[in-house]
Amino acid sequence: MSTKFYTLLTDIGAAKLANATALGVPLKITQMAVGDGGGTLPTPSAQQTKLVGEKRRAALNQLYIDPQNASQIIAEQVIPENEGGWWIREVGLFDESGALIAVGNCAESYKPLLAEGSGRTQTVRMILITSSTDNITLKIDPSIVLATRKYADDKADEAKNYTDAQLKGHVEASDPHAQYLRKNANLSDISDKDKARANLALKSAALRDVGKNSGNVMEVGAFGVGSTTGDNIAAPDNNDLKTGFYFGAGTVVGLEDMSSTLSILQMGSYSGWRGQLILSDAKDRLYYRTESGGKFKKTVAVYSENNKPKASDVGALDRTDFPIGIPLPWPSSTAPSGWLKCNGAPFDKTKYPALASAYPSGNLPDLRGEFIRGWDDGRGVDSGRGMLSTQGYGMPKLAGNFQSYDIGGYEGASGIFSANKFSGYIAAVNGEQGYGTDIRVSMDSSTVTPEANEVRPRNIAFNYIVRAA
Repeated sequence: MSTKFYTLLTDIGAAKLANATALGVPLKITQMAVGDGGGTLPTPSAQQTKLVGEKRRAALNQLYIDPQNASQIIAEQVIPENEGGWWIREVGLFDESGALIAVGNCAESYKPLLAEGSGRTQTVRMILITSSTDNITLKIDPSIVLATRKYADDKADEAKNYTDAQLKGHVEASDPHAQYLRKNANLSDISDKDKARANLALKSAALRDVGKNSGNVMEVGAFGVGSTTGDNIAAPDNNDLKTGFYFGAGTVVGLEDMSSTLSILQMGSYSGWRGQLILSDAKDRLYYRTESGGKFKKTVAVYSENNKPKASDVGALDRTDFPIGIPLPWPSSTAPSGWLKCNGAPFDKTKYPALASAYPSGNLPDLRGEFIRGWDDGRGVDSGRGMLSTQGYGMPKLAGNFQSYDIGGYEGASGIFSANKFSGYIAAVNGEQGYGTDIRVSMDSSTVTPEANEVRPRNIAFNYIVRAA
């Protein structure tokens, strides 16, 4: 009986495999397709470039060498239960460029669709016999393939066996971390101690045993270290001090009076630079000063929570720079601390004596809804008024005129006046009454200025306040 079901390389597949072998590059098989053969069992042909009746093409789940036969390559694809509704009579393998590498037929098998009442996951396996498997590589996307139970179990066993072997070897090793120093060896296990000392920049003193005799160690109190008392900085020593700690200062040029309880650190260098850090225990202040031209400069205080700068120190405007009693526009209904609102209310003259000097009556002016006007002071623009006096409403005189002539129908009006004509009898002239044109004259100031219940300029409302202390 002749072979009915078989698989073969296509001409394209054979050429690509030969080229991969010659160049030493892998042939990457990535996809498998199944088809129904167009309704009948097809006969595979090396000249094929596609399946007769392709129904599904997807990524491979596995491509591996048969452990029982090194010349056989096994390709697998899992078709999930939600795909189907067709017969499987042919199978094809494709590389990453989409070329048909191998084609085969198989015993007819119907892949049902879940909606048809019978769903199953079906694995399609294709065996390809080749003289060399070295240049065939599996290339899959694990995010889109469906693993078989056997494949998952094999991979799990493989990972477990590897982990067990590694852990067993680690535990049984006499020194599982030979690349690290052992802490209980106290650096004795360093293989190259000379190199270690060089890397740490340790000089020859690192190899010597330093004794406790005179000349080997610094005495207590030397340079003021370790002593409860120390030398004081005196005037002659101002610019000729050695590096060290000092505990007081006499009358020293450039050194502010900071009480006698001081801790001073003098620092120097080979280039002649000198500097001092000065801690005033009594004032809880820190100062420093540097040398210039062989003499120390003026002492500089370091600002801190206990030594806050004044506004004048940093060129700022202090709140006390505003004179007590001066009205100040404030954009809030509540006055800040130390300020009072100008609302006509009385204030405590004993509590605010400086404010009482500005307002002897003990009452602040009521500036709510008011405009402030400069005092005339003899200029003659607003004469006859005293300081803090009030002034009521007022407005310039409004004037206008109108004229009318009965003859010719001429009339006119200007300013706040307007004229309207109407016909009727006119008053008697020389004892006679006749018919003519009357003129009604009316007055409306809103034709000149916007109408309001008071005379005022354009304005923006602020809350006037004064500094009380």
